[in-house]
Amino acid sequence: MDTVSAAANLIILIGEEPDALQIPAEYANTHGLYRMGVRPDIMQTEGKNIYDMLYEDGAVNALYIMGEDPVSIFPDSSKITGTLKSLKFLVVQDIAMTETAKLAHVILPASGWAEKDGTFINAEGIAQKLQKIVDAPGQSLPDWRILRNLSLSFGADIAARDLESITYEINNTIKDNREVPGKKAFNPVAYSAAEGPDPEYPLLLVTRDVLQHSGTISTRSKALDLVASEPFLELSEDDAEKFGISDNSYVRLTSRRGAVYLKAKISDTVESGTVFTSLHFPYGRINALTRPSRNGGAIIEAVTIESAKGDSRA
Repeated sequence: MDTVSAAANLIILIGEEPDALQIPAEYANTHGLYRMGVRPDIMQTEGKNIYDMLYEDGAVNALYIMGEDPVSIFPDSSKITGTLKSLKFLVVQDIAMTETAKLAHVILPASGWAEKDGTFINAEGIAQKLQKIVDAPGQSLPDWRILRNLSLSFGADIAARDLESITYEINNTIKDNREVPGKKAFNPVAYSAAEGPDPEYPLLLVTRDVLQHSGTISTRSKALDLVASEPFLELSEDDAEKFGISDNSYVRLTSRRGAVYLKAKISDTVESGTVFTSLHFPYGRINALTRPSRNGGAIIEAVTIESAKGDSRA
């Protein structure tokens, strides 16, 4: 939210029209959900958001998670794992046995994109048609059929008999929310680092994507695995020398929330005092080091590193 507000301020400052600010969706169908009316209410007074449900003790007793793997990709994964384990009932609907699915009481297997007909709304808001290429394995079903079957088991008929009826309903429900407000106003945004370095944690950890992967699902690709198969810690030559780290050796990376072991990669593109790594690989457990940001700020944590030589856990 802070990033968007700052960008909007810049648009107003230079005298551009509101449509000059383009905010693409992060994932496929995110924009589709928004156009269907599934969106957060910033003025919400009832209900719970993702932070309430996953980071506050006892906020919910049960969860139904579709197509998401909070244990692997959400910050402070130890807290997430504890929350999910404490639930009385957890249902996970997904195409793969994710780390989150392993904690579920009930797993509902969904079919993948090549195993069903339908559409995806891309980041630009354009509908892209999918055509079934292969049969879905095992008991997996398209998501809409799983939801329909659940509704029938509860004694309610949602009247979705086939994909055509769903498409008809979408076309009659979807809303194009591109209204431009008539009033322009600056929204002050104050920058403050989530954590700063100190003598105990002298380095700043910045997480980012690597070119070959997007999320955790792509790490299941054997082809992509040949190019990038594991997370690594990228650090400067000065910091490598300072902390006694050699290239391709294992290091212990520690924040105020936990510790993980990664292979080091010395780089001449990283500034001293900063280290980089990626979040894609579930077994890397990088999110054990991070904490959530309610305003969508960058994940930057204060950390320290040490050589893992002689550590039996490395």
